[in-house]
Amino acid sequence: MAVLYQGAESQDTFRGLSFLYPPFTVLWKYRVLLAQTVLADMKTRCAGSLMGMSWLILYPLLLLGAYAFIYIAVFNVRPSGESASQYLVLIFSGLVPFLGFSEALQAGIPSLTNNAHLVKNSLYPVEMIPVKAVFVGQMKQVVGVAVLVALLATTGNLGWHALLLGPIWICQVLLMIGMAWILSSVNTYVRDIQNAAGLITMFLLMVSPIAYTSEMVPASLRVVVSLNPIYYVITPWQNVLAQGVMPKPEVMVVLAIQSLVAFVGGYWLFARLRSVLVDHV
Repeated sequence: MAVLYQGAESQDTFRGLSFLYPPFTVLWKYRVLLAQTVLADMKTRCAGSLMGMSWLILYPLLLLGAYAFIYIAVFNVRPSGESASQYLVLIFSGLVPFLGFSEALQAGIPSLTNNAHLVKNSLYPVEMIPVKAVFVGQMKQVVGVAVLVALLATTGNLGWHALLLGPIWICQVLLMIGMAWILSSVNTYVRDIQNAAGLITMFLLMVSPIAYTSEMVPASLRVVVSLNPIYYVITPWQNVLAQGVMPKPEVMVVLAIQSLVAFVGGYWLFARLRSVLVDHV
């Protein structure tokens, strides 16, 4: 009887968590279509460009060069005990995930209004439009990670902690998809959101710990840094790549929770608004 009771209790638990499954299920269901549309969109972006895919490498390198010049050459800022090259890797480790985040944000917010023909096409899964925008925006991050890992491997500074990039990156992608579902659906009603996307990205670039660590922030202001959701994305990247240490457990817990809440909550909000989106795009 005790075994039967425990079995029934486990089934009730699974049924109680069933609301978590649909967003994962829909990604798996349309995985082939998603891959095809992402590749097609990448080819379209590079069509007619003289440098083509080279921009995926040049853009993060140019931004890294600007950061290096300002913080190393001009302000001479760096964490205590670190060389200029170590500080450069720290900046790059924070810059790469931020680029992926900002690209997803700027492409995901107007994804529905920019693809009204797909929203009105009953054959195309509407929920995949913001997801496609997120994955297309990830291309710069993929290239940036490849460059960064190659640099660390060449200099002999690539440690086993880099294996943790998998779960960290997955959490980041789930967070971005959830935010894209939320912001793109709300943007169909309030177009000011897409107009403010560039300003939001610029603000996040300045307040995110890319060229500094939380230890460099005055103690009285660290609570402000902790309120920035990007902090929980960037810091683990810097920990495992630039510093070769385990991320703080509390940071990983917050990253996992905010990613799951945004992903699941974003899906259900999008599902509730889906039937009326066609009237507003």
